[in-house]
Amino acid sequence: MPAVDESTPGVVRGRVLIREHVREGVAVQLCRTPRHRYRGSPCQDQRLHFTATTDAQGDFRLTDVPPGEYRLVVQTGERWELARQRIVATLSKTPLVLAPVRL
Repeated sequence: MPAVDESTPGVVRGRVLIREHVREGVAVQLCRTPRHRYRGSPCQDQRLHFTATTDAQGDFRLTDVPPGEYRLVVQTGERWELARQRIVATLSKTPLVLAPVRL
């Protein structure tokens, strides 16, 4: 088994609830500083960003995320919304599991 150091990427996973209901096919992005003004999405012009889509249970999984502080944005219809919590990905053998993201 390879040694794990502070720069080893990990997994972030969570669930999106919109009006307390899970939604399939919702776009989720994770980046350090989402833009307030953007074309396409708040994270797309950043060098380090991660994208996923929710499954039938509203769950998403982002892999190869380096340790650090991130913000999560979720697309609802034509709009992107910033999740309320900051995400701090830390070195761990288990995935970072977020509390449900409620929009």
